[in-house]
Amino acid sequence: MAPRNTSSGPAPRGPVRCAIYTRTATFPVAGVLSIEEQRSACERYVQAHQIFGWEALPERYDDASQSGLMLRRPALDALIEDVKRGRANAVVTHALDRLTVLFMDLGFLAKLLRQHGAPIFTVLHDYQTEAYRQRIKAELLHGMRHDEG
Repeated sequence: MAPRNTSSGPAPRGPVRCAIYTRTATFPVAGVLSIEEQRSACERYVQAHQIFGWEALPERYDDASQSGLMLRRPALDALIEDVKRGRANAVVTHALDRLTVLFMDLGFLAKLLRQHGAPIFTVLHDYQTEAYRQRIKAELLHGMRHDEG
């Protein structure tokens, strides 16, 4: 199925250069995939969309043993810089809580990335920040998330 874009904001044009972001928590959490498992799932998601011009960047944006309570993380900072420079024009992650566990931070991050033409896509919830209904779904899913640091 083609990725939908029902946004009023910019959408990727031409090739969709996907920055894959992965994160593990500061302590083990049941049900959270390893960095390699997250990466593999995201790569499969991107490959499933190759017909639409999607490609995964070779750079790795992996934050191992990092709290989802903080937005300042080495790999996330590098990803944001690559989006700002136009190197990536989409972000793919396994689940929203890999980016942040705080709803306000998710809103800030989604807006920042959107301003630079890079929507967020998730594998687990089939979420895409550019669609209004998906934003509502994100609020609900994020509100029901399990506590994690």
